[in-house]
Amino acid sequence: MPHDNDPLLDIAKDPVRAQALRQSLERLAGGAGGSALADMASDVLAGRTDLRSAVLSGTYTEALNSRMQQFSSWYQNLSDQEKEEQAERARAHLEQLRQGDQPEPPDPPRRPGPPTDDDSDDEPPATFLRDAW
Repeated sequence: MPHDNDPLLDIAKDPVRAQALRQSLERLAGGAGGSALADMASDVLAGRTDLRSAVLSGTYTEALNSRMQQFSSWYQNLSDQEKEEQAERARAHLEQLRQGDQPEPPDPPRRPGPPTDDDSDDEPPATFLRDAW
């Protein structure tokens, strides 16, 4: 569980959300969002920069915009029921974290269609569980 001095608390505002954000960054660092976002997440997790500075620096703007556009398109194509299912998955994950469980971050659902050149994992972009916040 993150501590009060966790730099992610500045953005997440509470320890449980900071832990969920850290898990999302770990997923990105593992390559879920492509190499540029893996570099960004690795730098944040290693303390070489903070998340706000990394996002605002401009260094990762192209990669962030691309992945956010992909996520937006994916999300807009979900039915209302699928959107609610995603929100429930996020709420359940946060509740597990609140209970002190150490669950793995939920696997994102599969995205239909062929993968792009930089997205061979056939998943939607990693999310920060924003609907549950």
